[in-house]
Amino acid sequence: MNGLLGVGVIGASVAGSWGGQAHIPSIAASPDLTLAAIGTSRMETARESAAHFGAPLAFDDPAALARDPSVDIVAVCVRVPEHERLVMAALDAGKHVYCEWPLARDTAEAERLVAAAQAAGVVHLAGMQARAVPHILHLKQLIEAGEIGRVLSASLAIAGQWSPVFPASMEYLQKLESGGNYFTIAGGHAIDAFRHVLGPVAELTATAAIQVPEVQLFDAGRATARTAPDHFAFSGRLASGAFASCEVRGLPAGGSGLRFEVNGEKGSLLIAAAGANPMIQMSDLTLSRVAEDGALTAVEPPADCFWADASVGPHAIGVAQNYARLVEAIRGGRPVPADFAAALDNHRLLDAIRLSAAEGRKVAVGA
Repeated sequence: MNGLLGVGVIGASVAGSWGGQAHIPSIAASPDLTLAAIGTSRMETARESAAHFGAPLAFDDPAALARDPSVDIVAVCVRVPEHERLVMAALDAGKHVYCEWPLARDTAEAERLVAAAQAAGVVHLAGMQARAVPHILHLKQLIEAGEIGRVLSASLAIAGQWSPVFPASMEYLQKLESGGNYFTIAGGHAIDAFRHVLGPVAELTATAAIQVPEVQLFDAGRATARTAPDHFAFSGRLASGAFASCEVRGLPAGGSGLRFEVNGEKGSLLIAAAGANPMIQMSDLTLSRVAEDGALTAVEPPADCFWADASVGPHAIGVAQNYARLVEAIRGGRPVPADFAAALDNHRLLDAIRLSAAEGRKVAVGA
């Protein structure tokens, strides 16, 4: 399979969507992919998006999109509650799947998707794209090469904006039951990057809170309850024995940014990002060595950390890199950075954090 692979993107609106902002540019920048189709919930918007993005086909039926012979890969870029239905349609058609994170609303749903994807025998990729960001890749390389010696501890802290005012169309982002909220999105991407670089979390003690319990829906003239945590933190021990701490805070007015520090016997490394909403998977990251006096020396990722065209920008580079590895995996090369089973592991880690926070006790991860 050496020709261009056709991608059918479900969820790429002209008005603004992650599919349109990250997936479409990544596909356009790839020498191995072509945009075959756009799917939305209404044919009117599907045709509008297809014309805008240059896709030859438009669909309002996801099963029909998946069955089309020009589509080799189905990219699912819609709200989390729709993921299972749309992924299953792609798997039923025997197509490779790129599904955005969170994979599912909950762990039970994720388990069903893993089983179905494995039974289908296709390549399945979960959009935990921080794993594919060049600065994260190089941080992992340096640690594994012994740059800082044995890892003693690591901390990840994110203080970003999570507004108390939203349009009514984004009310679902406030709800725990939707599966797509600050805890699972900002938090889920953060903890996945953390464990991908450092290895599995063995045990943790967590706290979680909803600091802004009511959100204003400005275009509906009403308020809604926020039921998903906008703050959480855990400390614990990695399987390697290293001490670990992670804190993710969604603030009404924004915060100081992102700081991911890894401390070893021979030195420390630091990933950082500024900005109002510094999510680790889509921020303009810097990587630095930390001197004994605290001075920072910038470290640029080498060429082997760039699998895709970096001109797509920091917000989309992880997605572009995921697509590059997806193509390789389909053609029999290296595996994808995160398949559905990896996403299931991340869902289970989120479960462990919630359990610890709810019961006020240490939790053995995986137990």
